[in-house]
Amino acid sequence: MIVFFYEKVRLKRGAWQTVSIVLLIAFLCAFFTLFDGFICQKEQDMESAYAVIPVTVVVSNLTGTKTDDLKITDYIINYFLSDKYAYGGELQEKAFSSYVKDVCLKASVYYSQGTGFSSRQKLIGITSVDAASELAPVSGNSITYFEGYDESIFISNKAACLVSTAAAEELSQDTDNNGNVILTVQMSPAATGEAATQISLEIAGTYSSESQTIYCPFSCVAAVQTELDGKITGDSLSATVRDNHELDEFRKILMRHFANVDPSGHQEEINNSPALRYQQFAITVHDETLRETLNALNRNLQTLYRLKPIFSCTEVMIGTAAGFFYIHIRRREFAIARSLGTKRIETVIMVFVEICLMFLVGAAIGTIPILFVQETATQYVMAAALFFAMNVGAITACLMATGKSGIRLLREVE
Repeated sequence: MIVFFYEKVRLKRGAWQTVSIVLLIAFLCAFFTLFDGFICQKEQDMESAYAVIPVTVVVSNLTGTKTDDLKITDYIINYFLSDKYAYGGELQEKAFSSYVKDVCLKASVYYSQGTGFSSRQKLIGITSVDAASELAPVSGNSITYFEGYDESIFISNKAACLVSTAAAEELSQDTDNNGNVILTVQMSPAATGEAATQISLEIAGTYSSESQTIYCPFSCVAAVQTELDGKITGDSLSATVRDNHELDEFRKILMRHFANVDPSGHQEEINNSPALRYQQFAITVHDETLRETLNALNRNLQTLYRLKPIFSCTEVMIGTAAGFFYIHIRRREFAIARSLGTKRIETVIMVFVEICLMFLVGAAIGTIPILFVQETATQYVMAAALFFAMNVGAITACLMATGKSGIRLLREVE
């Protein structure tokens, strides 16, 4: 009780010194909390970059000059769609398709309405409008879906199609009893001598163009190709990486089945494939934006990580010095206390309690307001280190000031 009474009187009597130490503690606590919060924000930015920045993989020819009309074989397409994945004759635990999402597939056949086949009259199956450049927003062709239809038709098994405004009227003249368009289709625009079949499609919407191309779900064209040719042949193929954290792992798997783009067209032999001697297609991973962003963030983080121990040591030294000089300038006070019979251990306890009270107030002022504007954890380890350092400095000064008798101390101070 006597100690706390003394501290109350002492703190009031040396108000400017008390306020100075409290504000210093508040500044040191606030600075390190803000600094560590800035590091946490940069780490969150890196995680956000992984989650937000899309990375796409695009199948091309070996030289990388062509991404359409590739005649992609069905086993390649199956990698991206199947929930099972076998390699080297063994079923793998994780499917190839689990690494990707938003698969953009395109396959085509040729159609006729009884007037003969033409290279301009294509029936194209797609899994998304992104798979067709003619339907992309940059093409300037607007899409109008009829009631009950939207872009989701392309990932469904519905026998529906999207036709150009120029071809809509002509196509609607030859329909069945349900109002569906009847098309005769075959694998190429050859005039004669090729197997053909018929398909019935409901018009689900139009796109503004003079084109004769009809777009339908990929599953419709895949079924037709299987009937006519016994297999599925794709024109183009791309996808988005599902989890960018797994990009390096996925890249290794891609190299099992695709070559790297080489402008010279050089082919490397495949060592572990009994069916293929060379890879038929190349793959390009468009991760440039992600890598540039992560590299920039990582450089900033490495700088902050290097500065953190420097700032920590600096704060500890400042705290030690502040505690030491706060007590050192009060040598006369401790000399008088010693001359009046105060024990040395009692002065140490008073100094410790005084530092504790000031530290609690300063730490609260420095950290609590920041927690309302910044989501960061209180740095208990750094706060404890600063608290310990200030007490070491203060108690050291106290022990130096009370190491002799009270009368002798008074003489030295005066």
